[in-house]
Amino acid sequence: MKSLLHPISLENIHQLGLMAKEIWYEYYLSIITQEQIDFMLEQFYHREKLESDWKSGIDFLNIEESGKSIGYVSISGNDDEQFFIHKFYLKKENRGGGIGSKVFSEILDKYPNAKEIRLQVNRKNVASINFYFKNGFKIEKWADFEIGNGYEMNDYIMLWKRP
Repeated sequence: MKSLLHPISLENIHQLGLMAKEIWYEYYLSIITQEQIDFMLEQFYHREKLESDWKSGIDFLNIEESGKSIGYVSISGNDDEQFFIHKFYLKKENRGGGIGSKVFSEILDKYPNAKEIRLQVNRKNVASINFYFKNGFKIEKWADFEIGNGYEMNDYIMLWKRP
C-alpha cells in the first residue's frame, strides 16, 4: 500500500492555514459560530504559531491520495510511548470512505512505540467521535478550555491504548 502520510516541511507549513480554512468553514459551522471559527483559525493557524509548533517537535503530515492533498495530521510524543494527535482533518469529499482509518493505521505504523494516543474532540462533533470509537478510542474525560475572546473549547479527551 502506498503511504498516505507525507511530512510537511517548515517551508510549507503555512499552507495548512489555507486547507484548515476550507475544512473548518464547511465542517464546524454546524457546531460552533463563524466568529469562533475565525478566532480559532487565527490563533492556531497563523504562520508563526505553525512554525513554532513545527520547531517544538510536533510532526505535521500531509494526507495525500493520487497526488492530491486531502487533509493533514499533526502529532507529538512526549516520551516515545505517550502521543497526542493535535490535528486530524480530511476534506469533505474524502470522509466516510475508510481513508481516515487507513491514515490512523499508518500513524500506528509510523509510531510503533506508541502505547497510548490521546486527542481532544468537540463534544458536539458526533461524526468524529464515532470515527474515533470505531478506531479503538474511548472517552477518558471531558474538559472545557478557555481559548480567549470569551470562547471555550468543550471537548472530550479520548484515549487509544495499544492492545
